[in-house]
Amino acid sequence: MKGKPLVDPHQDWFLLSGKREGGFTFLKFTRLLDTKDCEHDLPITSDTIRVIWAYNNAIPESEDGMAYHGPATRGSKSINLLEPAQNKGALLPASAVRYDFLNRNVSLPAEKTTYWCEAFKKPSINTKQHLVKYAPVIQKGNKGVVHHMTLFACYTPFDESLPEHGYNCYGNSKPDTMIGCGQPMALWAVGGEDFYFPPDVGFSLGAEGDPMYFILETHYDNPQERTDIVDNSGMSLWYTPEIRKYDAGMAGVGNLVGNFMMIPPRQKSFQISGICNSNCTQAAIPPEGVKTFAYILHTHIAGQKIHVRQYRDEQLVDVLAHDDNYDFNYQQLRWLKKEKTIMPGDSLIVDCFYSSTDRASLTLGGIATTEEMCVTYIYYYPRSEFSSCQSLVSPRDQFSVLGMNESLA
Repeated sequence: MKGKPLVDPHQDWFLLSGKREGGFTFLKFTRLLDTKDCEHDLPITSDTIRVIWAYNNAIPESEDGMAYHGPATRGSKSINLLEPAQNKGALLPASAVRYDFLNRNVSLPAEKTTYWCEAFKKPSINTKQHLVKYAPVIQKGNKGVVHHMTLFACYTPFDESLPEHGYNCYGNSKPDTMIGCGQPMALWAVGGEDFYFPPDVGFSLGAEGDPMYFILETHYDNPQERTDIVDNSGMSLWYTPEIRKYDAGMAGVGNLVGNFMMIPPRQKSFQISGICNSNCTQAAIPPEGVKTFAYILHTHIAGQKIHVRQYRDEQLVDVLAHDDNYDFNYQQLRWLKKEKTIMPGDSLIVDCFYSSTDRASLTLGGIATTEEMCVTYIYYYPRSEFSSCQSLVSPRDQFSVLGMNESLA
């Protein structure tokens, strides 16, 4: 239906300036984050916000005389208006060297979801360096196919017998030497941008105990099951000999992926929580604690909201991260406005909320886009043994939620 936009009876947006330059129109305006006008305005929060836009090149003759914009000059975009900005120029030193990890002519099968893995030797460095930036490299024409990528660090000697052109990450062709290679180091997902480490933090490469090689895991989303897609996407990394004060680490918290993660059909909001308990952090985090500075939230398309709660001595002390408007197609590493401390003995609970109102059958946990996950990856420093701290709902508890107790008798 074509209708003219309604004029808000309570004007809370105030134009500061405007100009046309280079074929573009620039408008600068201001508005309170929360206008208290619940009927006509949405509060601007740290959650994902979907901005709808439309325009027409014809200048309106009056306030209510706007012409229809047409199908080619409209759209929407998910953004985070309150995301802290990265000081990109200051964070990439002139000594930084670029190194690429790119897939090699991956021919996608006729499957909706493919997880493809490729192994790479480490860069030819023999002294400690710090990774300070990484960025996605998406092959032209494949932007809608490459959904997310994870670069895993592997701490055992490189196996020269590894497949030269990769393998299905979760298929029978996975080499035995890959089974223990699961420490995430760099993450990118659709909607994300280049990532710069803080000025005093870098991911250590080249020193004793650092990664010996890497695995690039790429999630391809191919809903039409096309067979004509060949991909060479991947990641670019920048590292420098200018060593920073702290080594970075990354930890995955939340719910382990498995079939006993179940979401009933026709649910408006169904909650699943993953727990990183105090025993795990007590064993993995040093006595002085660690500082977390960035994170990425992850579910699949049924996900609606994600919260990460922090408990100490069984008392809630903080909400490390949250998004009440989660968008599967806008996943990015997010900076905390202020670094937060995780102490040994703390517990972290990841709450994921799902909507299955459009599904007639049970949704299981799994790697496919139509299956579900509930995980949050946290960047922190200094690096410690804190790398993975996740839980899995027991079959008995899951059956109880679904009203299937009698089947266990």
